Amino acid sequence: MSAPVRASSAVAAPKADASRVASIRNSLNLTDHAAVDAFGERARREVTAGVERLVAEVRSRDITDAVEILRHAQGLVDALDPSSLTPGGGLAAMFNGREARLDRFRRQFESAGKQLDGLHGDLMERAERLERKAGSLNHLHDQAKTFILELDAYLEAARVRLGELARVAPDSAAKADLQQREEIGRAHV
Repeated sequence: MSAPVRASSAVAAPKADASRVASIRNSLNLTDHAAVDAFGERARREVTAGVERLVAEVRSRDITDAVEILRHAQGLVDALDPSSLTPGGGLAAMFNGREARLDRFRRQFESAGKQLDGLHGDLMERAERLERKAGSLNHLHDQAKTFILELDAYLEAARVRLGELARVAPDSAAKADLQQREEIGRAHV
């Protein structure tokens, strides 16, 4: 019934899907300013929304309430003092007989037991909610990871496209310069 716990370790982040990167790169038109401005915006919004959902899901009183219930239970148990069964000295021992001490301790024990039973029920309800929350968090984490990989694909496509442009630009500039010189040369002939 309990959800598997994921161990955190220093594992390399998965890379964006190469075919997705190529598809995005091919769709990127650097001459369309509106497309460039909106490039990757949907992926960025999905990552932001996913992170906001994770944060909202994590904010919960269930854990802090459970801690308070456990502290209350500890206080109840700590209040059960078996040393109160031993007779005190002096006049108190005369008026505080063994039966009275045992009866008082029994009432305290039964009262604490009833309260602990109620606290147990409260803790079980919170544990079930936390278990459901853990499943929900795992799902949201998987969604966020998918959105982050999509955003990474956009970033990688932009890197590739800009790298291509940087390699083509010097050649284009040289060709344009050569064409300009040839035109000037023809004009002077």
